[in-house]
Amino acid sequence: MNEQRPPLFVRIRAYARRNPVGYGVVNGILAGIPFGTIMAVTLGSTTQISDPLRLVGAGVALGVFFGAGMGVFAVLMVRVMPKEPLPPETDRARLREAGRLVRRGTPGADPVVNQIARHQAETVLRQPYWPKTMATIFGLGLALNLWSVTMSTTGPGFWGSVVGLVVFPLMLFVAMPLTARQRRRARAFLTALEEVPGPGPDA
Repeated sequence: MNEQRPPLFVRIRAYARRNPVGYGVVNGILAGIPFGTIMAVTLGSTTQISDPLRLVGAGVALGVFFGAGMGVFAVLMVRVMPKEPLPPETDRARLREAGRLVRRGTPGADPVVNQIARHQAETVLRQPYWPKTMATIFGLGLALNLWSVTMSTTGPGFWGSVVGLVVFPLMLFVAMPLTARQRRRARAFLTALEEVPGPGPDA
């Protein structure tokens, strides 16, 4: 008897549940290698470092540091996922429709899509969220980079601060409000789902 193979993203989620540490290691490698390569090339073109061994060493060190951080982040994201796996009927179309339902804050007519959307909403609400701490960190980062730009006129430090003046406002005034809105919509969806008559999403 032939069974249809689950989509790739469903298999990846299943692997992450079975082996979160292995999933984190793979994510760390996939993130660290390109990041380290890009940073080595960037350092070679923007600094006075010309020794290839020093550039490679710096790229490896930065890649390992960044990859470790991304690996830990991936493991944490697996830990906050709901214990119930996605339903076996999950496919890309249903996953997209579930995302729209969560963004809209209202359940739909398909119980399978509602179950997927419930999984997504619970995942959003289980993620670590410290708005005051995040606002303080991003605000301090913005202030420090603004001060650095006013105190220097050239060099890698100046351009790093310019990048910071782009990144920190985006995090403070775009990413944080979007995260807060996403959490409100996820909470509204779960509240509305509890009011839907008939069998629950796990029925």
